[in-house]
Amino acid sequence: ELVGADFPGAVARAKPWLPDPWAAVVARLRGLRLLTPGDDDRLARTHRVVQAVVQGRFGAERGDRWWRVCMLAYRQVNGLVEDDWPRDGRWQVEPLHRLCRELLDAGHPAAVSLAPLVGATLMSLGRLPDARAVLRRSLAATERLKEFDPDLTARYAYLRDVPDLSAGCSILACIEWRLADWAAARDLFRRAIAIEEAEYAPQPQTLAVWYANLGAVEVDAGNPAEARRLLRRAIEIGEAGLDPGHPALLTGYA
Repeated sequence: ELVGADFPGAVARAKPWLPDPWAAVVARLRGLRLLTPGDDDRLARTHRVVQAVVQGRFGAERGDRWWRVCMLAYRQVNGLVEDDWPRDGRWQVEPLHRLCRELLDAGHPAAVSLAPLVGATLMSLGRLPDARAVLRRSLAATERLKEFDPDLTARYAYLRDVPDLSAGCSILACIEWRLADWAAARDLFRRAIAIEEAEYAPQPQTLAVWYANLGAVEVDAGNPAEARRLLRRAIEIGEAGLDPGHPALLTGYA
């Protein structure tokens, strides 16, 4: 997709019966050892030295090319999330994960938009330690950006909304909860709730679910009295702002 934007002839057949030009491009790059086969037939690897040389030759174009890669990656992982991680698309997860880690290592601002989706994808596929590592770094990167530049809306308009600290805390809290780190999950849910409650118009659905989740963490941590208080608070918020049969309200009752 990215190559085709600059070189249409490299990806489109001039006539339907002619050979696929993209296959010829890939075969030539492999013949030159610039690409080597990956773990899947649809993947290829590039040595880090080759990457460094190629990126060094981009010059002023390097930043623009990085953003194009990031936007493509964002669309790909967003599509996986929306399609509920289809099995025939899971070969993309590890390359997206590696790109996300590279962006985080480089301090690239696009990481704060890509990492939460990658982390949620890894969590849904059961890769909890990997998801935790990505989301911890993503949360730290988002905090740094918000600390030094509180108005991020314009900068992230081409990717998505301003990174949401409360949602990031909540997703990471769920992972810590599943990994039985009750203290970390408790702190993160409390932080998510505090951020949401400080909003001009906090969402009752969100608050009810997070209070209910925090109550469930306290149950698992052996604090039934605190769990009762939190679950009652979740029900109170739900009854005040939601329809009687809303799923978020039922979470508190359950």
